[in-house]
Amino acid sequence: MQTFWKTRGCFVIFFECFPVRTNTYNVQSLTIPESWADHSNRIIQRSSTERSKSSQLRSDSDNCINDCANRIWNAWNYSNSALARRTNEILEAKNKLQMHLHKTQQEIFDVEKNIELLRKAIQDKSAPIKVAQSRLEARIHRKDVELCRDGPQLR
Repeated sequence: MQTFWKTRGCFVIFFECFPVRTNTYNVQSLTIPESWADHSNRIIQRSSTERSKSSQLRSDSDNCINDCANRIWNAWNYSNSALARRTNEILEAKNKLQMHLHKTQQEIFDVEKNIELLRKAIQDKSAPIKVAQSRLEARIHRKDVELCRDGPQLR
């Protein structure tokens, strides 16, 4: 029975220690202060180069952000000035159109006033024309000397 427990114990030790044995690194040299110092210096150098690269990357990203901000600001200023110019152009065009409209309305008013004056003049002259026409008509129907065809009648 003792052999059973011994072999069983060997199997347990083997299977429990197997992962530890396969996951250990293959250490080829012993650690001595010189190799430790060299390894530390390499880590410090790599750290300083990584810090300088990181600093350069931050600097580049800040420059890029500033450049983008300047471009956006310039574009905003350009669009604002273009909008202000266009607004002024539109206001000038509106004022010109309003002045032209006012002149046109004034001309229309003057023409309508002139038409009314002409109508009144025609109406004022219609009564004397009727009298003249009736007299000319009466002349045609008279006998003897007054029966003539002269210029006023032939018109």
